[in-house]
Amino acid sequence: MPDEIPQDPEEIFQLFAKISMIHNHVTTQFVRVLPRDLSMAQFSILHHLYRRPGVEKTPLELANHFLLSKASVGEALDKLAKKGFVALKKNEKDGRSKVVSITSAGLEAHRESVMAIQPFLAEMREAVGLETLQAASEILYPIREWLREQR
Repeated sequence: MPDEIPQDPEEIFQLFAKISMIHNHVTTQFVRVLPRDLSMAQFSILHHLYRRPGVEKTPLELANHFLLSKASVGEALDKLAKKGFVALKKNEKDGRSKVVSITSAGLEAHRESVMAIQPFLAEMREAVGLETLQAASEILYPIREWLREQR
């Protein structure tokens, strides 16, 4: 197995550079069309909460999930709360923290966001091919899982 590890880490650096560039391009495209003045961080939080209906998360849990500082997540949550997209309430289990849940307005903002993003995703699927996107996802999965275990 050690024979398979490249002696020159440049190949691995190039892989991460490509992943980073893809992330940057996708973020730029999403932010161009996201409605209601949503940032990518705000959309990501809404999407995370949308995928877990009825589940409340603490700001710290969200920060850990997104690998961001609690302050960054707190700022995004404050903006989402001002827009009425999330509800922040006292944590019944731990009075020192809050819990976050998505509101009906947040669900609607998420729906509008997904609709706005759909043309870009359809264009990418057409240009690159669904099979290529699925293969890339399968290839990247073990890397993501290994990195998650290293936290």
